[in-house]
Amino acid sequence: MDKKLIPTKKTVVWGINKRKGDHEGLVLGERGFFKLDHVASMIWEKIDGNHTVEEIIKSISSNFPSVSPNIIENDIMELLNNLSKDGLISFEYKPLELLLHEKNRRVLSKGERDIDIFLCSVPSPYPREMVRLKLISFPPLGIGYIASFLEQYGFKVECANLSALDNEQIVEIIEKIIIEKSPKIIGFSVNTEQCNSAITLANFCKNLNPEIIVVVGGAHPTFKDLEMLKTSYVDVVVRNEGEITMLELAKFYLEGEGDLNQIKGISFKNKNGEIRRNPNRSFIENLDSLPFPKRDIYPFEKQYLNFRALPVSTSRGCPHNCVFCSAGSLSGGRYRMRSPKNVAEEIKSLKERGINIFHFVDDTVTAFPKRLMEICDALEPLDIEWSAESRVDVISRNKNLVKSMKKAGCVALQFGIESPYQSVLDSLNKKIKVHEIIKAIEFAREEDITVAGSMIIGLPNDTFEDVQKAIDFGIELERKFGVAIFFGILTPFPGTQLFESPEKFGIRIHSFNHDEYILANSVISTKYLSKNELTWLYIDGLRRALENMPKEWIKIQNKIGS
Repeated sequence: MDKKLIPTKKTVVWGINKRKGDHEGLVLGERGFFKLDHVASMIWEKIDGNHTVEEIIKSISSNFPSVSPNIIENDIMELLNNLSKDGLISFEYKPLELLLHEKNRRVLSKGERDIDIFLCSVPSPYPREMVRLKLISFPPLGIGYIASFLEQYGFKVECANLSALDNEQIVEIIEKIIIEKSPKIIGFSVNTEQCNSAITLANFCKNLNPEIIVVVGGAHPTFKDLEMLKTSYVDVVVRNEGEITMLELAKFYLEGEGDLNQIKGISFKNKNGEIRRNPNRSFIENLDSLPFPKRDIYPFEKQYLNFRALPVSTSRGCPHNCVFCSAGSLSGGRYRMRSPKNVAEEIKSLKERGINIFHFVDDTVTAFPKRLMEICDALEPLDIEWSAESRVDVISRNKNLVKSMKKAGCVALQFGIESPYQSVLDSLNKKIKVHEIIKAIEFAREEDITVAGSMIIGLPNDTFEDVQKAIDFGIELERKFGVAIFFGILTPFPGTQLFESPEKFGIRIHSFNHDEYILANSVISTKYLSKNELTWLYIDGLRRALENMPKEWIKIQNKIGS
């Protein structure tokens, strides 16, 4: 092994139990969990994509002065080889920033424009691994809606889901589009963990073509617009919904129509480099007025017809205001709905193209039971299957609704359980009762609807023992009802009350590096739990949940992929 090689972790799901003297570690790979002893855990922590094998050997050797350097070197080399064979680390992975730096070159525009606008979803900063691959298997709806809306007004738009590509492919597609098709505007859809990658890509685009207009939008830029604009690579931030705002930007930059100062819902830098924040744009009231989203998004294009499940949005926003979620803030605290007829028309059009399995991506599709009943009545004759997310309170009070959902093709529901403690649920402003969790699960399972439940590790005032009991509660739901339990670490995303007032909830934010905001890595500590303890509890809970994962859920997930 070349000692100049730089190993990089291929998984972000790992933890080390530093409460125990042996510092045992657990790492999730493609073939399950791997255990690390004390020394292996020390080595694992040194694998950060920045240190060479030689530097790791030197660092570890300093901790064991009485052990022969040759023995330490051989043991470390053997461990690194084994970790590589098990797919847990890579010696060849190049971060996106490094690849773009190597490729950076300025090109001359060929003088003709094949497309007007190129829209992209942004990749994660981490190497692809099995968990993430499952999360990115859908064509993104956000840029799909904006693209179809712009095309309706005659603009030429292409889209790419960069999250589905390797870093080398990302560099290739960006370079090819800018050089060969010369778009005037490139737009990036950005979530919190992707914001640094978006800035890196923006820099690359500006180096290829200094005249290109870089626009970013999505949840993170909406709340951190000034932060995004402090770089010299982002020209405009679109806040909240993007369709009408992007149309006005397209008309301004491509047709010379309008005035940037008058476009609502944007933040931008004027000619003097000063950041200007225009007033908010009103939300679109009639969602039925929007065209159905563009589905042929690279690299999926026509392959989306072969997807296990296709995403559909029947509403926007959330009528609730949970302290850990930004959905309410992002939508102005409003919940807007497409009509049942409009939803059914989209489903019918997709079914005519051979698609029979769908996933409703609404924050909560069951917010208004009467409307959902009407949707179910329209879907029942279509002979389709679908999954969705729902609050437990609505389901626990509407047994007939559950029956209608089943008849209409519902095969799986995901509930936000969060915690088994009523006092904790109340502190989250969740507005559900523990007994409603059980009742909702029972109603769904009685109709043979598969259930998944999400729970949060590190809630305010939880002790180590409280979290362990909460994990026990989740495992009991798996064993008793066949519920698939998924844990995530409490993360203060921008736009949430947790981010705005962490002290109010007894948490301390240790990192504002948004690369780390991934639910599998703690960026906070609480009154009773350290960062390390939160991460370890998450890893241990995930291990137990996967060990007890219902076979029925695995079967349905392989079918619908949601």
